[in-house]
Amino acid sequence: MSVDKQRRDVDEESGDDAMIGVAVRYSIAGIAVLGLIAGLAFAVRMLGNREPLPAESLPVDLPLLRAELGRPLPAIPWTDITEQAGIRFRHQNGVAGEKLLPETMGGGCAFLDYNGNGFPDILFVNSKPWRH
Repeated sequence: MSVDKQRRDVDEESGDDAMIGVAVRYSIAGIAVLGLIAGLAFAVRMLGNREPLPAESLPVDLPLLRAELGRPLPAIPWTDITEQAGIRFRHQNGVAGEKLLPETMGGGCAFLDYNGNGFPDILFVNSKPWRH
């Protein structure tokens, strides 16, 4: 390869790099101008038609104590059938005192037909002590 050809290849490569540099500078300048225009439009919109807030406050009477209900609460029938159903679940939350995320989350329960027999099954979610 001749020396002239090598010089032309180097000149073409540096010319390409120069064109890329110019394109990047124009792109950055264009983005900056668009950002400036958008910022000015936002500022004019936010500050232009602003009405002052009323300076007066309205008096509010707060109750000192919660009022008693005028009627008794209805009795809700409740029958504990956990033993009859064979449920011996006792939730353990795994608290170690550091209030890590798993320590602050509660257990869970889901009713689903897991085995596909047409009857709902119960899934209980528990925790365990964290060893860290």
